[in-house]
Amino acid sequence: MTETTTSLSDKKPPAAKAPAKRAPARKPATKKVPDPPKTVPPTAGARTLGRIPVADVFPIVDDGNRPAKSVVGEEFDITATVYREGHDAVNANVVLTDPSGASTTLPMTCSNPGLDFWTATVSAPTTGRWSYRVEGWSDPYGTWHHDAAIKIAADVDTEMMLEEGARILERAISSVERTPEQQAVLSDAIYKLRDTAHSPGNRLGAGVSHAVEAELAARPLRELVGNRRRHQAAENTPDGTASDRPPSLAGVTPVRYAG
Repeated sequence: MTETTTSLSDKKPPAAKAPAKRAPARKPATKKVPDPPKTVPPTAGARTLGRIPVADVFPIVDDGNRPAKSVVGEEFDITATVYREGHDAVNANVVLTDPSGASTTLPMTCSNPGLDFWTATVSAPTTGRWSYRVEGWSDPYGTWHHDAAIKIAADVDTEMMLEEGARILERAISSVERTPEQQAVLSDAIYKLRDTAHSPGNRLGAGVSHAVEAELAARPLRELVGNRRRHQAAENTPDGTASDRPPSLAGVTPVRYAG
């Protein structure tokens, strides 16, 4: 029996184990942040107030979609709230337009000074499609009249106020169409406002005389005229009976508000 021996030098060392692959580190879970909502840029509205807003116009039925009712020749009040920022004078008028398109401008009166409620009494003398609009505007002459009376009485900026009045009347002549006789009323006041031979009180009196006030009430110098929307204001029937028919039918006189 043969015995085979193996020397230690003949033994092969055991193969080294490959290092175990390490699993990739897990990334911490992150919560998904939602996208920010899309912003819509603001847009300009169709309705603008302007510097001299005109609000609460009456008469209006169904927000101006239907005419109010009246009879031919019947008087009714057109009213509105007309106001502005600041302390300058504000004024208002109503423009009444007949079926042929001819317009007549009528002054409005502030019935509660300081609270901005303006009114005018009008009537539609014939049948047909009438309309009206209320206009609010800045009154430079009214502003000067108020300020000059206070300052000149206190002898504050007297010459400046008198010259300002003369220049406002010059603008009234150049900006508004007038007959030679109508211009003469304002031209005479301009001359007297600048006439240093007279006292400041007399010069002011020429600028605020009844003739000047009447001329500027009939043909005013207006600035920042606002509001031109058109509404139905009154619908008239020739026999005095209020009609429910559409204003386009014969025998009906609609009056619309046109602000």
